[in-house]
Amino acid sequence: MTISASSVNSKNPKRHFIAIGFDACVLVSYWGKKLNYDTFTQINDREISEREVPVTFFKFDPTDYIYTNYELMRFLIKEDLSIPHLPNEVINHLRGLDGELVIYAGVGDSEGPYSGRIYRTSFIQLG
Repeated sequence: MTISASSVNSKNPKRHFIAIGFDACVLVSYWGKKLNYDTFTQINDREISEREVPVTFFKFDPTDYIYTNYELMRFLIKEDLSIPHLPNEVINHLRGLDGELVIYAGVGDSEGPYSGRIYRTSFIQLG
């Protein structure tokens, strides 16, 4: 899923690449120099230590909202789950970026369909 939005009407607005999920963060980490963007932001459950370009990283793990831990075991929550909001620090960072935002989400099997719904809904609420 890729979403692009622009908030500036200048001739050369800055371009910001927002990578959501592991696959999107890997893309930035290994191919960032080949991408034509001014800044990179990664939002994922873990930071990728090797990368070609400087990034701003935010930890956000949607699976924290759908599982509960008991001792060393993890259980899926059975109740109706609400969609959590993105952390305020992520929202403030994204709203502070001036120019074109390209949001690339690589949320696949490891995060599951509910996690993808969390990301999609959270970014719709951002607007």
